[in-house]
Amino acid sequence: MSCVTQHNFCYNGAMPTVGEFIAIGISVGSLIIAILAYRHANKVKKLDLLVEAGRARNNLHSNFVTLVELHPEAMKSRKAVASATGKSQGGAMHKWQAEWEGDEAFIKDQITPNVPKKDTDYKSLSPERLVSAIVDLHHLDNRVKELLDKYRSWMADDDNERDHIREDMRTKYPRGNKSGR
Repeated sequence: MSCVTQHNFCYNGAMPTVGEFIAIGISVGSLIIAILAYRHANKVKKLDLLVEAGRARNNLHSNFVTLVELHPEAMKSRKAVASATGKSQGGAMHKWQAEWEGDEAFIKDQITPNVPKKDTDYKSLSPERLVSAIVDLHHLDNRVKELLDKYRSWMADDDNERDHIREDMRTKYPRGNKSGR
């Protein structure tokens, strides 16, 4: 049997068998299913990234609002306790105030401009850019949390100091003792 060569393959004139047609159909079908599965997986990954970006944005926004409210309250608390203990002009108070003012500048210059709006939409970003945005959001949120933790700790210390002041007052001027008048 001789082989006629056309287009770089050997054709002997025989028709493909039914099994060969089935194999070709299965191969083409498998390729189509693989392409569709790949596209679907990418869509699901992007949706997961969008959900994570939204969650990170909302957490950051919530923590930032809390920080903006807590920051001036921490100053008021610290000044009140320092005044009550007679330490409002001391070096520790000046050091604390300098640190507080440094944090205030950092919040104003570094954090505030980088906090996204509550309705920021990330749908137009590529998956790679979404990952980068999520990392940036988490990094900024961690910095906000550090400041929140610091001010909460300081305010807890102030509350403890207030408790000591009250206890000292109770000891110095017990109830029912009219000699303190």
